[in-house]
This record gives sequence, structure tokens and C-alpha cells, in this order.
Amino acid sequence: MLNSKQVSSFQEKGYVLIDDAVDQQEILNINSQIDKWVHQSRQYDANYGALIDGQPRFDLEPGHCKSSPKLRRVTNPQEVSEAIKHTLLKDSIAKYMVPILGPDIKFDHSKINAKHPGMKSDIKYHQDHIFEPQTNDSVIVALLMLNDSTEENGCLKVVPGSHEYRYPHTRDGKFTGTIDDAYTEHFNSNADLIEAKAGSLCLMHTWAVHGSEPNRSSDPRRLLITEYKAADAFPLTPHKLPSRFMDAVVLGCEARAARHREVLDFELPDFYEGDSLFDLQETAAAETGQSDLGFAVGAV
Repeated sequence: MLNSKQVSSFQEKGYVLIDDAVDQQEILNINSQIDKWVHQSRQYDANYGALIDGQPRFDLEPGHCKSSPKLRRVTNPQEVSEAIKHTLLKDSIAKYMVPILGPDIKFDHSKINAKHPGMKSDIKYHQDHIFEPQTNDSVIVALLMLNDSTEENGCLKVVPGSHEYRYPHTRDGKFTGTIDDAYTEHFNSNADLIEAKAGSLCLMHTWAVHGSEPNRSSDPRRLLITEYKAADAFPLTPHKLPSRFMDAVVLGCEARAARHREVLDFELPDFYEGDSLFDLQETAAAETGQSDLGFAVGAV
């Protein structure tokens, strides 16, 4: 569980980093599962697998091929991996959040992202809450480092204090899933680099502005990203990453009523095809002629 100093850091900065939060054997088990999926992906030349709504579970980066597999995302991996289900749906991660979210905590969704060497696009700054808005913002994004995260391999960057603000994620009236580039210089000059060892856990406020640079190392950077929320937080829009475990109680008890909290006004996302924010960003880049637009939520 977090101590008072860590809780204060989260409240002030919008994130807190916990070293050695998850046992190394669990990290090894998860990476072993991902290695199997990478090998399996060699058989495919397009996104494949299926979530409960029929959308693809396994997302392939452009340039993926049998000899050079680039599996960049697995959506809701807890549905198809006992090792990952064990880590995410027991209390080993959620217990850290009790001082922030309270004793009753639900699982929302998860994804694994791999940033491959040579992936030139950076990850544009964005806020996660706007993609899956809830009745309140007692929501934490838990980012588990599956290998060492460094500046060289494109570690997470978080802008401290940014969770207190709401930024538009549209361009020319269309939802793009990224904050306007006019803010980028300011964010870059203020962002904290989240460099951490495998097994470390970054707990990030759902409104914290974050992004990352390209992977300039020779190894992929893997990240397991999971959203947890207070039991009385309920979705305001249809979920883009549906799971049969969505709203499963991880700690405490189920809430019978939604808590509505007054927060600063924020926009709701437009409907967009597919579940992959990688695709959303690529489409926006093509339409605006900005090939370096990058990717957004969950792609940290």
C-alpha cells in the first residue's frame, strides 16, 4: 500500500512510481506469454483474434512480416492468458490504490503495448479519461514495466500537475485522440521521464498528460497497461475495449449506485471504427498530411 508521502506525490503530480511492485517471476511469466504470441503472429499479415465484440485482439505494426514480427498491441490479454489474469485480477496491484480510490476497486480494461526498435513515430501527448469517460474520475492507469524502461527505448513521459486541467483532443472539429501540437513545447519542457526497472509500477491519474519518444534502442519496450477505478465509477459512453472482466470487483464490494462528481468540462470522444487508437492516430495523420502524428492512449 502507498505511504502518505507517495499519496501526496500522486495528488500533486498526478502519478507515483513504485519500484519492485510485482514479483519478477510474474514478469517472467508474462513475457513468456508475449513471446509465444509474437511467434504466433508470424502466421498473420493483418490484425487477428477477436474481442467479445468481434474486433481484433492482436494489433500488428505496419512492416510486420514473418521474418520480422511486430506485434504492437494485445487488447484485454487477461481473457486469453492465465498468467496475466492472475496478475491483474488479484489484489497485488490494486492494493496500492486503496489510499487513493478507497477500499472498493473494480477492473476496467487492459492492454499490452510493445514499442519496437525503429518505430519512428513518437507518442503524442494525450489524456486517457477522454477515451473511456466515467461518472467520476476516481480512475487510475496502472503501467507495469515488463522490461527496463529508459529514455533510450522511449520511456513514458508525464507532465506533473497536468491532471488538474482538461485539453482538447480535436483538430478542425474532428476527434484525433491527441492534444494540439501547440502545447507540445510546453509539455516537453515540463515532463518527467519515468525511467524504471522491470517490475516497477507507475500509477497515473486518468487526466495526467503523457506521451513518449521513439524507441532508439535495439530491444522492444513492453508495457502492461491496466485501468482500475473506484467501484462507484460507471462508464458514460459505450466501452471501446470491452471485456468479460469489465467491472469485476478486485477489492472490496460492488457499488449499487454511481457517484457523479463535478469536474471541469471535458469533451466526449466521437465515434470511431475499431478499437485501436493506433489506427485512429494513423487515420488522423493521413487526413492531415502529418505522417509523424504518432499514436495516443494506451500507446505509451
